[in-house]
Amino acid sequence: MNRFLTDINFSTQLPVYQQLCWHIKQAIFDGQLKSGQRIPSTRNLANQLNIARGTVEKAYDILTDEGLLITNQQRGTFVANIPLAIQPAQNLQHNHLSSDLKVSDRLLPFQLGVPAVDAFPLAKWNRLLGHVSRTIRNSLLAYPDPQGEMPLREAIASYLRISRGIDCHQNQIFITAGYSSAVRLITSIILAVSDKIALENPCFPQSRILLSNLGYQTIPVEVDSNGLNPAFLNPDTAKAILLTPAHQSPLGVTLTLERRLKLIDWATQNNHWLIEDDYDGEYRYIGYPLPALKSLDTQQRVFYVGSFSKVLFPALRLAYFVVPESLIEAFSQSFKFQPCLCPVLTQLTVAKFMSDGHFFRHLKKMRQLYAKRRELLACALEKNCPSVSKIECHQGGMNIIAHLPSHLNDKKIVSKARQHQLAIEALSDGYATETTPEKKQNGLLLGFTNIDSRENAEQICCALQEVINSESKS
Repeated sequence: MNRFLTDINFSTQLPVYQQLCWHIKQAIFDGQLKSGQRIPSTRNLANQLNIARGTVEKAYDILTDEGLLITNQQRGTFVANIPLAIQPAQNLQHNHLSSDLKVSDRLLPFQLGVPAVDAFPLAKWNRLLGHVSRTIRNSLLAYPDPQGEMPLREAIASYLRISRGIDCHQNQIFITAGYSSAVRLITSIILAVSDKIALENPCFPQSRILLSNLGYQTIPVEVDSNGLNPAFLNPDTAKAILLTPAHQSPLGVTLTLERRLKLIDWATQNNHWLIEDDYDGEYRYIGYPLPALKSLDTQQRVFYVGSFSKVLFPALRLAYFVVPESLIEAFSQSFKFQPCLCPVLTQLTVAKFMSDGHFFRHLKKMRQLYAKRRELLACALEKNCPSVSKIECHQGGMNIIAHLPSHLNDKKIVSKARQHQLAIEALSDGYATETTPEKKQNGLLLGFTNIDSRENAEQICCALQEVINSESKS
């Protein structure tokens, strides 16, 4: 470990904890640190490097999460048993743009849809996971409930009643392995392959790809400042609509109450369906989170889809949906042949996390944190990205839109940015191919949830401006 005393560079913009992570990884993969070898305590290493103990703790926590270190409170911290097949971590210093940016192999600057992994209460989660593992009953070792574990469905139903205004019970809730599985299962019951489904235009690009892969033809419906416009709907074409009412993806607008009621009336009058994707409805920074579209569904024409990827962490691969009362039996029968594939231990741990009150406290903490991080990114863009013509912060959500002047192409900038490990997305990618150029907005979608300091925000914005400068010259 003596190499860290000389290899840490205090003059670079790369945070010390990230440098520690990289050097320890290199030492493990180079064989300098052997499996099972004890490494210095956080206090000891912090004293040697003359840095804060919390900096070392953060580095150790990241490496523990990645499975490279094992911590025992009594015995200390050790190198995990690393399979030989694992390859060395990529050198962070291969070019000047990305050298100081990469946080881990799974997380890149500006990455969309990833909650603040550094702020997740991992120690609390691990205690609950351990408690569930120790107290699990023999009966739970048999085949699990195909619909999902009852404690989790009860906890979700309670949460939806309190936070999203949805009057539902546990039998209406079905647990799935992620958002895509939820959409696939819903459409397989309510639609024939020959049916068409309407999508917002622009929309979340993966939704269009998913539905296309499932064999459905999608119909783009224009979105304006009030959300999806029902005036453009044709009941003779689309049998269902997949939409994001709380925080439209990607424009960030909120569907107005008038339009919500019109859409429910459209579905009721034509015996059609609405599929509400409430992917980040909890994250609203002005006032309280708005009730879900499903909360207005007195006629039972709305499916509600929720996911734990944005509110807890995406590695859970855990989502759920709420079905109308009349379709409970149809979905129950379907789940007997394509059951929930989420591990029972995971489901029960999430249920415990919710029922013990940790979930609501975590959401409250994240709203406050994200409001600050959104401001950090907006200020850094204003200061360091003169090529951005307009910075658009929404009342909710997990990203900012950086609009670009017409002479810049957002798709080309995104392509070049990804070569430098900047995980930005092009706003124009959300539009259907038949959309005329004058109707497409030109901009970049920038996630802010994992920006942990003003220095970090300015650093990645400077890197973004370098990419834009490079593209504008080519």
